[in-house]
Amino acid sequence: MLKQAAIKRLIEPDEVAQLVVYLASDAAGAVTGSSFNIDLGWTAH
Repeated sequence: MLKQAAIKRLIEPDEVAQLVVYLASDAAGAVTGSSFNIDLGWTAH
């Protein structure tokens, strides 16, 4: 599964949680209608 991945590891649940915490914070108040790929570079190739 990781053979063609840019970064050869799986995403950790805490990495996803960190993005969720940011998006739920006041710091992300201006972030609207955006999409965030958490894929360790999979879509970059």
